[in-house]
Amino acid sequence: MEKPWAKSVNQVLQELRTRHTGLSEEEAKKRLNEYGLNELKEDKAESALKIFIRQFQGLFIYLLIFAAVVSLFFGELLDAGVIFAILILNAVLGFIQEYKASKALEALRALASPKAIVLRDGKTKEIDAREIVPGDIIILHQGMIVPADVRVIESISLKIDYASLTGESVPVSVITKPLPETTPLADRINMAFMGCTVVYGKGKGVVVATGMNTEMGRIAEKVQKEVERPTHLQRELDSLSLWLTKVLVVLIAVVSLLYLFEEHLSIFDALLVGIALAVSAVPEGLPAVVTITLSMGASAMAKVKALVRKLASIESLSSVSVICTDKTGTLTKNEMTAREVWFNGKVYRITGTGYEPVGDVYLGKKKVSGKKLELVARICLLCNNAELVRNEDFHIIGDPTEGALVVLGEKLGFTKHDLHLKFREVAEFSFSSERKRMTTINKVGKKLVAHMKGAPEVVLARCNRILINGRVRKLTKSDKQLIKEVYMDMTGRALRVLALAYREIRPNEKLTEDNIERNMIFVGLIGMIDPPRPEAKKAVKMAERAGIRVIMITGDHKNTAIAVAKEVGIWKRNSRALESKELAKMTDDELRKVLKNVSVIARASPSDKVRILEILQGEGKLVAMTGDGVNDAPALKKADVGIAMGKRGTDVAREVSDLILLDDNFATIVKAVEYGRGIYENIKKFVVYLLACNFDEIALIGTTSLMKLPLPLTPIQILWLNLLTDGGPAIALGMDKPAKDTMKRPPHDPKEGLIRKSLPFILVLSAAQYITTLFVFLYHYYTTGDIILSRTATFTADVIFELLIAFIVRFEDRPVYQNLFENRALWVAVGVSFLLQIAVIYLPPLQILLGTKALSLSDWDMIVIPPVLCAIGVEIWKKYKKSFM
Repeated sequence: MEKPWAKSVNQVLQELRTRHTGLSEEEAKKRLNEYGLNELKEDKAESALKIFIRQFQGLFIYLLIFAAVVSLFFGELLDAGVIFAILILNAVLGFIQEYKASKALEALRALASPKAIVLRDGKTKEIDAREIVPGDIIILHQGMIVPADVRVIESISLKIDYASLTGESVPVSVITKPLPETTPLADRINMAFMGCTVVYGKGKGVVVATGMNTEMGRIAEKVQKEVERPTHLQRELDSLSLWLTKVLVVLIAVVSLLYLFEEHLSIFDALLVGIALAVSAVPEGLPAVVTITLSMGASAMAKVKALVRKLASIESLSSVSVICTDKTGTLTKNEMTAREVWFNGKVYRITGTGYEPVGDVYLGKKKVSGKKLELVARICLLCNNAELVRNEDFHIIGDPTEGALVVLGEKLGFTKHDLHLKFREVAEFSFSSERKRMTTINKVGKKLVAHMKGAPEVVLARCNRILINGRVRKLTKSDKQLIKEVYMDMTGRALRVLALAYREIRPNEKLTEDNIERNMIFVGLIGMIDPPRPEAKKAVKMAERAGIRVIMITGDHKNTAIAVAKEVGIWKRNSRALESKELAKMTDDELRKVLKNVSVIARASPSDKVRILEILQGEGKLVAMTGDGVNDAPALKKADVGIAMGKRGTDVAREVSDLILLDDNFATIVKAVEYGRGIYENIKKFVVYLLACNFDEIALIGTTSLMKLPLPLTPIQILWLNLLTDGGPAIALGMDKPAKDTMKRPPHDPKEGLIRKSLPFILVLSAAQYITTLFVFLYHYYTTGDIILSRTATFTADVIFELLIAFIVRFEDRPVYQNLFENRALWVAVGVSFLLQIAVIYLPPLQILLGTKALSLSDWDMIVIPPVLCAIGVEIWKKYKKSFM
């Protein structure tokens, strides 16, 4: 049905061919066949085999598979076996992490109420919610999850929590009258949407949409159609693979031709040399080391309450430059809290946040007793239907606003239970969207007293007296003007304001609404807000210091959003706030220009969030999106890093996200970014390490071929070198802790690529290693003439230098001795690798396998000294490189 919120109840019923008494059973069956079951369709679940096969995708993986197949073709079984083993290891690690794949649509289905009460042929009937059809009249009652999209036709104090769909921070009083056609989703308060919760009152509604035609169904369809973007890390590894492939093809072709023409080898033998170099030059351990490093990072992040669902997204955190954050439940606690009480002409400030009844009362800077506000507490607790429940934590059953008043009463030193025992309730005039007030009548001693709370303008209109300093006097025009100024000031600061009043009931007075709710005594005002989390301000400041812009995108009202943004530090001097209706009038180009100064976007719809993401991503920004509601799901999936809330988040938000905050704490995002940056730096370290260590062999063999000398290293020795460097030391580099200043630097620029800035460092390291190994080979070959000894010396010097490089690459801009012993795993890995090299030199079986011979003590001088001198040279270059470049 088109725009049911803009039509009267009778128009809606007429268009749907139904009536107040509901459909007939026969008509309901016809419509069930026409519209289908009221459920959300889902894609076929991804099989475990498909997840496993996906681990073999990517340019780098394809490059390794090619190298392994070529090795098999030329009979290099050991080479091929090692590469295939690494591929399988990488796939298994990735599979384990991704096996719990996205189940977003299942979660969406789970949100639908399993049962519903409908009117059929004028009689109430409980049916399976899947059998609801458009035109059904359903009964809305407190505690139910709305099973379809419903146009409300009857509301008795009906309040609905729209937070999971719109981000609205407090339940909304539902009306039945039509609204303008242009009313945005968040303001359609004559509608009840699938997945929303009835928190108060009762009512009836006519079903206008079911299944995939509901607002939730449209979100489900967007989530289903949204194509997942490859992560920043995946794109960079693919780019690196393409670059490596091009470089290797050229270098290996040149070396093969040199051997073909200079050594007069057969074409087969020359090609074999080239292929051996290709296999050796490809850092086959890179995918596995990346996966292992990300897995270790995921384990570490879980300890700080950040659960990683997709490994590669960890690294994406390092490049995030914008965080688009929801307000309700993310920056705030999603728990209404009384902040201020205006009583006796004075403003009392109440401390504490959320539903935990812990806080103090201040008058100015002076702490005072809550007993001074006894009458305020009495009205708050007696005129109230909410309950504060104490389990592992504190939560409210009932309306959150009433819950805030219960908590306020306890902070003032009173409990609802005790007061209700002392002051028995005689009658109640309930709150409704039309009345905008609630009144209870309680027995106080031998008298009956009416206690009222409600909208300030409504309560004030029913008062003719005011309580000031314990005395009741006439309410003057100046009093009314002052009260209006106070509550306008409160609302201007985004506080939700309620007014309180009371009066004694005269003997024999009729207990009716019109009779009781007049000539009241005005008591005071209470200002409430969903408060920011205490740690949110610090987290926002740290994010901005790290070069990350924070934008609030919320379904809540503009003033409320701005107030919270100011309190947590998102709002700046030149900041702007936009609403959904303003976005709708802008072109993408206009919005792109304005967005530079926008800190808050209020009343945002799911499509608004996706549109903003697309504009930011179109400018080259890497965007993280936080959220907890169903409405956040499309944006969470589209974001470079989707961050869901673990406690208050819906299943939908959690299942489409990359990262889940187990403590719903915005500050945890900052910790996650810090870990992400540290992990990115570690990945960059071992990529630099592997590339620096894998290319010198090509230059070495190319040079000796031009000099018409024998091969300085055999293919099996080159493979052994790769095993030593691509294994333990590379993995150990992934265990480095984040640098202390990592959150004082701007995010990594995605346009730079993984190694572009490090290319000079890689070239210097490769050149130093090339000079070392060439010198050692030439020295031993020309002084001894023993090719086996020369290869053993060159082989060992290469290993020593590569193990030294493992320490050097930890810091590109700092000396090697800083934090030298911080990474114990690296020392262990280097020690094990060196011992394995000793075994290769001195154990006869390994000598035969790798073509080595035992070295004498005197041989070691010219094996150890050259690598150490070259390593010192690299350190000198690091210190003065700005002068060289």
